[in-house]
Amino acid sequence: MLSVIIGTAEYSLDDGTLCRLVGYDGFGIPPATRISSRGPLQHGDTDEGFRLDPRLAKLIFALETTELDVMYERRQTICDLFSPIHDSILKFDLSYGVRYLDCHYYDDASLEWSVKNWAAPRFALTVKASDPTLYDPERKVEIFGIGASGAGFTLPMPLPFAVGITALDELHTIFYPGTWLSYPEIQIYGPITDLLIENTDTGDKLDFTGITIIEDDYYIIDTRYGYKTVVDQDGVNKIADLTEDSDLATFAIDYKRPDESFRENTFRATGSAINSETRIFFRYYERYIGV
Repeated sequence: MLSVIIGTAEYSLDDGTLCRLVGYDGFGIPPATRISSRGPLQHGDTDEGFRLDPRLAKLIFALETTELDVMYERRQTICDLFSPIHDSILKFDLSYGVRYLDCHYYDDASLEWSVKNWAAPRFALTVKASDPTLYDPERKVEIFGIGASGAGFTLPMPLPFAVGITALDELHTIFYPGTWLSYPEIQIYGPITDLLIENTDTGDKLDFTGITIIEDDYYIIDTRYGYKTVVDQDGVNKIADLTEDSDLATFAIDYKRPDESFRENTFRATGSAINSETRIFFRYYERYIGV
């Protein structure tokens, strides 16, 4: 059920090979800070929403061995796996799906030892997840573009040559089952002029009116918090190419409500001066508030 991934290697934390999971705490709803405002004569205050805080979660394990040398080998492995220098992923393999949590070691794993009670000792450790939400590791992709959508038609020439369409106007609906917002990475391959990408359900948009991305060039928009970047194929900052009323700070895939099986998010992409090489890749993970 629970394992840790370091780089490309995965290590079980509950089958007894290394240790056995005894219990954990802190993987449900993460802590949140509510934000409020208050006027000089106002009784009470006005709720302005909330922000999720980093997640601190505790894991409790048992080293199930009666061999002293084996116990020390396993202690060493635990120290190696949870060293603060590593980027770690906790993997929950559950009946309804796999969930990942990006985290780092935070505290508690002193691995107490006693001469009288060293066999099958228990130990705890605390991890910190700066992004407190969990996610399905299968990355989803939506593709906009006349070559991807099959719009226009192709003449029987030596190389496929799409004709009949020079403007992009596509709607894609994402049926999103996640219980938290997903901030996508969007990669735009030119040529395209006056690109507009809009979540028609929330009204948030990314507007490149007045900008042309030429053929063989591309932009990457990273909407994740802590990033919020727009760069071209050379890594040059292009955030100024967005119009002032664009919503880079809040652009996201909206989450499902408790009375829904999924939330429909419809995204519209429009632009002009395109050809068969124009593509917009929309990549995201389904994210969840807890397990």
